[in-house]
Parts: sequence; C-alpha cells; structure tokens
Amino acid sequence: MMSSENFLLAKDDGLFARKSHPNARLKFNALATYLNIMNNAMKSKWRHRWYIDLFSGPGKDKIEEKAGDSYELGSPLIALTNGAPNTRLFLNELKPKLHNILQQRVSASPLRDRVTLYNGDANQIVDLICNEIRAQEKKDSSLLSVAFLDPEGFELDWTTVEKLGQMRRMDLIITFPVGSLSRVIKRGYLDAVTRFMGTDEWKKEYDPNKPSSRWQLVELYRNRLSQFGYKLQRIFEPEHARSEIMVKTSTDVLIYSLIFASKHDLGIKFWKATTKSVEPPKLPGFD
Repeated sequence: MMSSENFLLAKDDGLFARKSHPNARLKFNALATYLNIMNNAMKSKWRHRWYIDLFSGPGKDKIEEKAGDSYELGSPLIALTNGAPNTRLFLNELKPKLHNILQQRVSASPLRDRVTLYNGDANQIVDLICNEIRAQEKKDSSLLSVAFLDPEGFELDWTTVEKLGQMRRMDLIITFPVGSLSRVIKRGYLDAVTRFMGTDEWKKEYDPNKPSSRWQLVELYRNRLSQFGYKLQRIFEPEHARSEIMVKTSTDVLIYSLIFASKHDLGIKFWKATTKSVEPPKLPGFD
C-alpha cells in the first residue's frame, strides 16, 4: 500500500524503486557525506548553493541481496533530505513514469518549493540549467553548485560535462562505469564510448587483455576535466590514492570509479574528508 509518510524515508512506500546492486550504497553514502560537509561549511558564506542531478531516477533504489531486499534513498532525495540542504535543486529524469514517481516523492518535502523538476534528455536539459546559473550570477555572484552525474548506461555525453565544467563554481561528482565501458567496447559500440569520453584517444589507451587499461580510461577522463580549471592529481600516486573512490572486485579489477572534480582547494578538502569516511568494498565474483 502506498504511504506518503514514507516517501522521504529509506523504506518501501508502495511506489516503484529502481533495482540496484549493493555497491550503489557506496556512491549514495559518498554523495550524502559530501553534501553534508560542504553545505554545513559553506552555508554562512554562500547564499546560494545549488544541486544538479541530471539522472535522478524515481528517487529510491531497491537493493537486492540474499539476506533480503532493502530500500535506499536515491541521489535526489539524499540531497533534498540533507541536514543542511541546498538552496535550490534541479532534478531531471527522462522516463515519464520515473519522473512522475519522483514528483510524488518530492511533493512530500517541506522544501519542495526549492525543487525544479525536468522531464527530458539530460544532454538538452543541461542548457536550461546552465542558463539559470548564468542568470543567477548576474544578479548575485554568491553561488556554488555541485552536479551529480550518475547515468544508468552511457546517456551522459561529454558535451554535457563540458557545459557544466564551463560554469565558474561547479563541482562534479561523476560515476565512471569502467566495467560497463569494457563490455560495451567488446561488443563493438565504439561510437558510444567516444561520445561518452569526448575523444577517440581512448583507443590508444585501452587493451581488453590488460585489466590495468581500465585505470587508463579513468585517468584519461580525469585529465580531460583539467581543461576547465579543475584541480586533479594523478590517482596512481600513493599520496593521492584516497582522493578517488573506486569499487573493485576481490581480484583488484576496477568496476567503477566515483570521480570528483573541483576548481577550489576547499572542494578538494571536503572530498578528501568524504573519502576517509567511505570505504569502498571489494565485490567477489562481480566483474
């Protein structure tokens, strides 16, 4: 039975929840931790702190495990229920069914007036959001933004990342699905990979017979972010190893990396504090 009192809680509320693997908890915990640290530290210094989620889903995930299913708040509801929430939230979901479910859950929040909901292609909606940012900065430059980019597949075009990266104060948290990329490459969908990466240079870096090539793909993507002014260290250097959140198999094969990019030292400091409290699991038998 549907229960609106549970719409904003990590439990079954009778509405559809997206099925997810247990490793989804890692990125949700990282997002919640970062938003809490950042908003609490910056709320007295920055009047406007905006959150952007281009692949919002229905707002909740159903984690399927042998011990039994459980429910987790998805990224849009994590942002909306944060202890020090953002002052505006821009949430987009392409699929009409999921968009309508998200809308129902958001409507239960006392902060629903802060939310702008979109139902469209993320690679087009990003233009509307960037226009909002530019308009706000003309009125009041006291604006910080963070975008959480967590597509289910390869719906995220590099051009969208580029548009967000050109904003003055925009932190990025990007799920880089290197395991899925490897499978897509094996199936021959090379154009999709190039559109995601924004270059065909990946073809020089990737060797399907070398697990280390997965790390090279992540490094190439991160290096491309530096053209927008993002401060990024090489993840292979020991002193920076904890600056990246990575999920690997028990045999140390990389499944996905949660990439963080900021143009400011404080953002990097907040993310390092986040990584210290979020321990990536190793997942036996999952590749």
